[in-house]
Amino acid sequence: MLRRVVREHLGAGKRPPRGDAPRRARAVDDGPADAQSRKDRLRSGALGLTGVTEIRHDVFGFAAGNFNTTDFTVEAGSWSVWTVDLTGEEPVTELLADVPEAGFLLGTATYGTNSMLVADAAEGKVYKFDAETGAYEVIIEDDLLKPAADAQIPEAIHSIRNFGEELYFTNTFGNAFGHFFLNAVTAEVGEVNIVTNLTSPLDFIIDGNGTSYVGQIGDGIVKVTQDGTVTPMWNITSATSLAFGRRKAEFDIIYAGTAVGELYALQIDW
Repeated sequence: MLRRVVREHLGAGKRPPRGDAPRRARAVDDGPADAQSRKDRLRSGALGLTGVTEIRHDVFGFAAGNFNTTDFTVEAGSWSVWTVDLTGEEPVTELLADVPEAGFLLGTATYGTNSMLVADAAEGKVYKFDAETGAYEVIIEDDLLKPAADAQIPEAIHSIRNFGEELYFTNTFGNAFGHFFLNAVTAEVGEVNIVTNLTSPLDFIIDGNGTSYVGQIGDGIVKVTQDGTVTPMWNITSATSLAFGRRKAEFDIIYAGTAVGELYALQIDW
């Protein structure tokens, strides 16, 4: 049952709360030429930032590339992966790796103590990146992770989340929610399994019992148990980002951001 809903319209130019996003970025000083190159890349920027994951405390990895939300076009070959370190007095942003072969980098998840996973929504792949060296490899490519033939844009695997030695995922225009085995040490993967079919699923989160809460483009946020039972929860359209509260007082709160700039706090009745 929903006991409380808080909604805030996030207008363009409104500064995010401290700690939610860097207010200013500077390059790591690896020498004048390299530092200037990194700064120029960051200033010129990409059209969009997509998935973000906390690799370790206050150190985040994210994907960037050209995704135009006006005409919903995606530029293959424009994608890169970055880190931002918020542990010092000022944020430090660093290019981890350019990924020219990627079609549409989107969902991210932390792997181990110093790596991150990034889903390629256009190619049906998941990459593993070393967060120190920038070295990366494809750990899985599967037809169940690829865009449907009639997809509006080349987007399939959208969000990814770890639960034990399983990596869960949504396939937005494949209308699927599933998982596959992922070894926590070797990154060996298993067969892809579909838990249930949903209506254009976007982001999701998983609680400690393995129950997922999944945002959808048109059918609100639903609860999905491990056996695939689906229960409607909140009538919130296009919840593109979901997260549990991190403070003790927020243990039963889900924060949901939407595609139209709304932020909700949703309370769960356990």
